[in-house]
Amino acid sequence: MGPPLRFAPYRDAPRQAAMLAIHDAAADGMTLRDIAATLLPLMPDDWRTSSERSDLRRLQDTGLWMRTGGYLSLLSGWGTSIRAQSS
Repeated sequence: MGPPLRFAPYRDAPRQAAMLAIHDAAADGMTLRDIAATLLPLMPDDWRTSSERSDLRRLQDTGLWMRTGGYLSLLSGWGTSIRAQSS
């Protein structure tokens, strides 16, 4: 039959769930460092320049984008790449 015509339906679900959880925690007043302490198994030695901090910030920004209407493009099928939409 060949490969499927569309992407796997829920391949981004863990990432999307993480970004919304990060966004919700930040909305509740937690700092990004506090959020990282709950999510990461080990905090980086230099938090301010760590790639983990950058990753969490991007997930937080994308969660905000999704909350303010970006999810509609995902539902309509037009938003195959969240990262391109969030910047």
